[in-house]
Amino acid sequence: MQVLKDFSENQRNYLLYQSRREAIIKENTIIKRYEEKAEELKKALKEKKKAFKDREDALKEKKKADEKIKSLMMLLKEKGIEIPDER
Repeated sequence: MQVLKDFSENQRNYLLYQSRREAIIKENTIIKRYEEKAEELKKALKEKKKAFKDREDALKEKKKADEKIKSLMMLLKEKGIEIPDER
């Protein structure tokens, strides 16, 4: 009878061990997925920030070029040369 009791106890312990092991594997899988998703989001945010900065830089360059054109047009006008503004 003791042998059956010991076997039953060992079986329960093994099943408990298996359940814990499966839970740990699932937990690690979930953690890994969250970490991967967090990395994807960080990368996307970095790309968005770069695109925003590039756009700001382009707008600054355009403004600078427009000011330069305006300045040159004024110089030409002072010299008596009229060029129609085609913008």
